[in-house]
Amino acid sequence: MLRCVTYLAAEDGEAGLPRSLFADIVVGLEQRLSRPVTLQVARCGSGPRVAADDAFAAGEADLGWVCAPSMLWLHAQGSVDLVPASMVPDDPRCEGRPHYWCEVIVRADHGAGRLEELGGQVAAFNDRASLSGFGSLLGRVQDLGGEAYFGRWLETGSHARSVRAVRAGDADVAVVDANIWRTMPKQGLRVLESLGPFPIQPMVVRRGALDPHRVAAALQSWQPPAQSMVLGFAPVSLGEIRSGVPWAAMQSVWRSADQG
Repeated sequence: MLRCVTYLAAEDGEAGLPRSLFADIVVGLEQRLSRPVTLQVARCGSGPRVAADDAFAAGEADLGWVCAPSMLWLHAQGSVDLVPASMVPDDPRCEGRPHYWCEVIVRADHGAGRLEELGGQVAAFNDRASLSGFGSLLGRVQDLGGEAYFGRWLETGSHARSVRAVRAGDADVAVVDANIWRTMPKQGLRVLESLGPFPIQPMVVRRGALDPHRVAAALQSWQPPAQSMVLGFAPVSLGEIRSGVPWAAMQSVWRSADQG
């Protein structure tokens, strides 16, 4: 039996990527790999970033979806290998590639016309392992002062909570995965700008558990059900993910957080 974990599914009742998306893919993997596959939803952010949360190194998970920064960290630790096929979202901006975009969200009545007018304000983000909610915004403001550009960073725990913080006035700006933003109520909010494209959240396999290329072939032969958020899977490389993540900025922040 293969144990699959996703760090990307929304909590019950919250807007976001549904568990059913990953469940559908797992069913397809079971059929194509001729092995039973279980699915678990993890609740430690968008992926492991400290050794205590590494279910792959602990031998507790064989396959999983994590955000790209976490994948790079796990790969550097020797815990996982990249499955060289990733989801293609139903977003015409992605042009059939395993990419995604991020939406910079502010209140509809906010006076800013661009992100350069938000210095000193409060930025909400889901968690530090997230490329969409944290890394994309951090990368965007590197030339504006980096993490110090905002007066405060408010960690909320999910994209849905970040959006609620902006709507409630507890934060001035948040960045949300565009695939999640499309599932959310948008009253009182507007998109200030779009960031991207970025490499979409990859699948990983515990090192030595099974051949990642075999898993990739199974994913690419899977046909999504009608009305799915994804069009299928397309090839992706480790180099593409590395070049698409503002890792230097994120790594320094991860290190300072872990040592604090």
